[in-house]
Amino acid sequence: MKRITLIFWVLLMISSTGFAQSLSLKFGDEVVSNDSVFYSGTVTDDLLELHIKVKNLTDKDIEVKVRKTEISLVENSVNTFCWGSCFMPHVYTSPAPITIRANGTDFNSFAGDYEPSGMEGTSIISYTFFNVQNEEDSVMVTAFYQVGTSGIADFNYNSSLVKVFPNPIVDMLNIQFQSEIETPYSIRLLGLNGQVLKEFVAESRAREHSFSMANLSSAYAILEITNTKGLNIRKKVFFSK
Repeated sequence: MKRITLIFWVLLMISSTGFAQSLSLKFGDEVVSNDSVFYSGTVTDDLLELHIKVKNLTDKDIEVKVRKTEISLVENSVNTFCWGSCFMPHVYTSPAPITIRANGTDFNSFAGDYEPSGMEGTSIISYTFFNVQNEEDSVMVTAFYQVGTSGIADFNYNSSLVKVFPNPIVDMLNIQFQSEIETPYSIRLLGLNGQVLKEFVAESRAREHSFSMANLSSAYAILEITNTKGLNIRKKVFFSK
């Protein structure tokens, strides 16, 4: 029940910021507006530092603040964030805004800092960037800080080779490959902590497959497709339950 509630909160956070108009976010070269970022580390790391670039999509200057939401935390871990200045763990909203110029990008002001404190596991923290003149004008990113082997790493590797629909999934999972895949290959649905929710072995070279998702209680999973020839595809999927 705890995991279902947790994933519902992630989905709620993403859906509630789906109408952002003025701001967009990038992690490296990837647009992550109202999406997720998976950031991996080891238990020996003192600090994982997530940098997000914030772009003003309008022709007017915007004053922007950041709000942190702790969705799920590994015990004893510590998280803070910077927005111009860096703040203590108990600060959840940046005290002062930063002005992002018209059509400009802020490259350096934001950092999400995560200290594993020697603990394995995945902590989930969302960051919402909002216009102080209109807080509904916002965009967010959810960070999955994955430390050690307890989480799910290598997210989205080779994901462009496959289309998964519908997403969110209702009753059936449909998988469509761009080309034939060397068989046999395995299809697994992994939960937040890497546990196997469902597993199939495909023997057919058909480019499309459908699988029943009946009786699956999870609301979020990673779809993993692998074979012995080096295929390694991971995509995030949501379930409409």
